[in-house]
Amino acid sequence: MSERGRPLVADIKRNSLDDGPGIRSVVFFKGCPLRCVWCHNPECTAAGPELMFNQETCIGCKSCAEVCPENAIGEDGPAAIDRKACTLCGDCVDECPSGALSLIGIYYPAGELVDTLLRDKPFYDNSGGGVTLSGGEPTVIMDYTAEVARKLKEAGVHVLIETCGDFDWARFRKPPR
Repeated sequence: MSERGRPLVADIKRNSLDDGPGIRSVVFFKGCPLRCVWCHNPECTAAGPELMFNQETCIGCKSCAEVCPENAIGEDGPAAIDRKACTLCGDCVDECPSGALSLIGIYYPAGELVDTLLRDKPFYDNSGGGVTLSGGEPTVIMDYTAEVARKLKEAGVHVLIETCGDFDWARFRKPPR
């Protein structure tokens, strides 16, 4: 769960061919109980929002430092962000002309996430695809994951869950209320 108790989405990858049959949309949730050194999605490990910096796309303009209300970005630019001072306000992200800074972790109400995913339903239908709920770990937010999966299934969408396997199996098997 996020710091406010709401599940966060790190990314939605559309037109995926790697995470199940057919053309799929993959939802990457934030938060995982494990800290595997080989994790393919380390940006999804922490449950809360995070400020990410891509050194390769940074043009060194330091406009991010100029707008930071907490002075969390020093003279060296975003390569040296003071994470303790950063409040994740997003001002630096909005100002960054190269897209080197981004906030990872967006809350979607379950219905809104389903509506977003259903935009690709013609691709799922024509390819035998669907939606894969991944992460992080989607079972960390079991009730939310179940609600999204249930709504997708009701809309005729094939759903898969990619999991690390560290979850309460009895709770997972419990029928919906």
